[in-house]
Amino acid sequence: MRYVAVGALSALCSACYFPKQLTSGQPSVFQSNQTNEEEQNIPAYRPLVGVAISGGGNRSALYASYLFELLGSIPVNVPDPHQPAVDKQESLLNTISYISSVSGGGFASAYFSLKGPGNYGSLLADPPPPAMTQFFQQYHETMNFNWQRNLLSINPFSGFVNNLSNTIDQQITHGMTLKDLDDLQASGKSPYLIFNTTHYDTGRRFLITTIPSSKFCLNVEGFLRNSFKATMNKSMDINAMYYKWIYNCQRDDSLTPEGFDSFYTTRRISVKSEDFSLAQAVALSGSFPVALGPVAWQIDDDKKRLLHIVDGGVTDNSGLESLLQLFIRKLLISPQRRALILDFDASLPFNATGDVFADQTNRFKVLLRDPSRLSDIQSIRADSFRKDLWSVVQELSDSQNSDNVVRRISIKTMKPIDLNISQLKIDTEGCHQQLSSKEQVSRAVANVPTNYHLDDCSTQFVRIAACWSAHTHAQDIQAFFRRSATDSQGSETTLSLLDQRVRKMCPELVTAGAL
Repeated sequence: MRYVAVGALSALCSACYFPKQLTSGQPSVFQSNQTNEEEQNIPAYRPLVGVAISGGGNRSALYASYLFELLGSIPVNVPDPHQPAVDKQESLLNTISYISSVSGGGFASAYFSLKGPGNYGSLLADPPPPAMTQFFQQYHETMNFNWQRNLLSINPFSGFVNNLSNTIDQQITHGMTLKDLDDLQASGKSPYLIFNTTHYDTGRRFLITTIPSSKFCLNVEGFLRNSFKATMNKSMDINAMYYKWIYNCQRDDSLTPEGFDSFYTTRRISVKSEDFSLAQAVALSGSFPVALGPVAWQIDDDKKRLLHIVDGGVTDNSGLESLLQLFIRKLLISPQRRALILDFDASLPFNATGDVFADQTNRFKVLLRDPSRLSDIQSIRADSFRKDLWSVVQELSDSQNSDNVVRRISIKTMKPIDLNISQLKIDTEGCHQQLSSKEQVSRAVANVPTNYHLDDCSTQFVRIAACWSAHTHAQDIQAFFRRSATDSQGSETTLSLLDQRVRKMCPELVTAGAL
């Protein structure tokens, strides 16, 4: 009910301000993309690592912040750049080169990349430096900042997204633009960031990033078709077939994303983007329909040429699609490399029982009780089809026993709702909960709301769920970095430091006998 009222007020206020302008012309060129990977001397066993952070408001942002801190305590073996045949030990965080985020996940990706100290190897020390500890404490606090409170309080007539953007700028981005992000990426101080939004006019994913949209261009239909054909024709060189598409971007493919360098209004155009605000990028990615989006951007001074942007969760609420398209292309160029995608999926689980409106016969009250349900139904169906197709393609590729590019991509999915313990007692200053069954624990975690501020108990559930996710996935993640199943150089190193920090961060799991 609250968001419906907010949405109605937002629609009224939208007439009170003029849309911002974009300047058409040659797209901006970013220095962090000038290196041709085909000409780089990339070690064959250096993995390509990315993180996808789903939508989910502060639930997603806070979950990601705890995961980043804990996963930083995982030591992994990567090739020494000076002696590629020899491994050296790194924090898992130092291997991350790309972060793709949606909606609330954008808060976490922006903060980590813009404010992070970098060189997370010190997380493998016991104890870590005070500055590192302080960074993560501030990270967690900011990820549950009360963004909702400021939607109207700054200027009720400037538009909700502008108010949200101004607050994000004060708390996280501090006036930084895509050009500033480009400088950080070029220097190696930040992973490449991809903020996923949706072009409301065309229905396509619209990526706010320094990476050219052509780098995500993949003939997905042909990719899937040939994956099936290859199982019937063992002599078929499927990698060669994929490779020829890399330099032939098919913009008419509905799954090819748009960006500032190529999108369609009345015709296909590009705009300059180096001065585009990162605060706006985060806000636009989270401009969920009706309440905050779509948001109009005017091209030059032509009132008839508008770019309408809405929440990235409308087209893909996981952030996975962008990384998969980008990584498949990169692995085709470097046939010896493998890729790991850490999927931080804190999207709200679909309420299949409909209990929030189970007692209603009035159709309007049914809609008002769960106003986002229509988009949730579409989202869960699309996500299910996407995951099912990927699973089928991977199984078919495994059956070929070849170096098919799909076999070289590993996705590790972590979800708060995977918390699998039979009891839980929370006794903090702001939350006192006693849950005595697995069903009660699961229901409590699943009911953490999608808001831009969480209450005390919700934040505790997210913290504990993140500890569980790190604990249960650590060994599998670490094993990915082995050169081979029998290579002693790639054998796992100890996870005792992570175990120690999980116990310290989440003593409730110790009390519950879950560790």
